[in-house]
Amino acid sequence: MFYRIDGQDFGSRYGGISLRDALYISEYIVETKEKRINKTLYDMAYERLFTLIDDAIYGDNEELFQYIDKNVFAGDFSISINVQSMLGTKIFAVSYNGKTKVVYCKSDDHKISGLVFDDESIDHAFRKTYEYLKNLHDKEIEKAAL
Repeated sequence: MFYRIDGQDFGSRYGGISLRDALYISEYIVETKEKRINKTLYDMAYERLFTLIDDAIYGDNEELFQYIDKNVFAGDFSISINVQSMLGTKIFAVSYNGKTKVVYCKSDDHKISGLVFDDESIDHAFRKTYEYLKNLHDKEIEKAAL
């Protein structure tokens, strides 16, 4: 499983993964979209946004929490599929006013980059991926039941 962002691959198209894991993680990403809407965070520079989220998830800096509601977790901004082929890659997203800002960093590169997409393209890609994984999962369950 991999993402291709701005011509870069994150993860590996050849690595084996658990279909169930990929399905449940992608389902969580789709379901938490509303929690990633935040104007203040969206308006931040790529490096600042990445560092705030990364430090809140993996470090001990709680500055992010002054910008988000109490029912939102720092991990809600992560859109990484946490499977073996994508370990070491961090991809975060925040949305506002019909746009999604994606910031990312590969562990072997340490360069923080970002892009802005129309929400429709991001939502469409995640929903189609989720539907595809769900369909595969359901077919595997059906075969196992026979």
